[in-house]
Amino acid sequence: MNHTFQLTRRDFLSRAGSGFGALALASLLGDDGLRATDAKQSVKRHHPAKAKSVIWLFMNGGPSGIDLFDQKPALAKWDGKRFPGKIHTLFPHPGPIMRSPFKFRQYGDSGMTVSEIYPKIAKHVDDLTFLRACHSDAQNHVPACYMVNSGATRVGSPGVGSWVTYGLGSGNRELPGFVVMYDYRSAPEGGANLWDTAFLPGENQGVPFRPTNHPILYLKRPPKVSAGTQKSQLKLLQKLNQLHLDKHPGEAALEARIRSFETAYRMQIAAPEIVNTAHETKATQKLYGLDQKKCKPFGTQLLMARRMVERGVRFIQIYHGGWNNN
Repeated sequence: MNHTFQLTRRDFLSRAGSGFGALALASLLGDDGLRATDAKQSVKRHHPAKAKSVIWLFMNGGPSGIDLFDQKPALAKWDGKRFPGKIHTLFPHPGPIMRSPFKFRQYGDSGMTVSEIYPKIAKHVDDLTFLRACHSDAQNHVPACYMVNSGATRVGSPGVGSWVTYGLGSGNRELPGFVVMYDYRSAPEGGANLWDTAFLPGENQGVPFRPTNHPILYLKRPPKVSAGTQKSQLKLLQKLNQLHLDKHPGEAALEARIRSFETAYRMQIAAPEIVNTAHETKATQKLYGLDQKKCKPFGTQLLMARRMVERGVRFIQIYHGGWNNN
């Protein structure tokens, strides 16, 4: 008995990636000025979407949560005692249990507990969300970083930034949808694998930005090449790539490469303007710590992230701290 199973393109996008595909389609149709009502309705949401962009501050190697926001009163009872039972750690002979050396207080209408380390953050607890349900089987830094970014302790899974841009697209055609900035002293543990697109399309991979006048390496046009010459070169390159694509239809890597060239060309103007913080008022620069040598690198990245959000960049991840950073 023969059964014919037909799956439309719309149905496939609605099911792929738990509906992320349909969100991507809705974004693309919206960019083209077409109605994407059907695509949007095909994705069931528990709550109406409010956030348009994400700025994720990844404090690599930061203090323990039980010294900051997640108080563990029972530690006082066990302070100085050995753990009663087996405990698996990276080290063969773990020391005794230690209570937090910091005092905690409850703040706000929510009554959230905050350590004395953060007296200013404590004033805003009612505007924050505290997630105390995080768990990882990884006991080392690199697998733990993979877990936080992708939900897996190994290489090969897309990070959350790639998923977000895959599902929602970018709100700016001149800039990438997923931008990564890391500590000027060194890259985070795990390196570029943390923002790799894995099996998703290549255009969803994170693009590293540096807090300098040249945020992306090799993006600036060489001095001896005029704008007209470059445009002619890119036009020829696009034609050759399209001819190759016609012979290999549906080749995702080639399609992503063609789009990356187009985006890079548009970024030559947009990217340098993003990192130029000189136009900000002195008061704004001071708020971001640009007047302090120790705070300036990180503050510049935060200010850049705000400027990117204002221009429609969907997901920005800023790493601070990590291996061999003093």
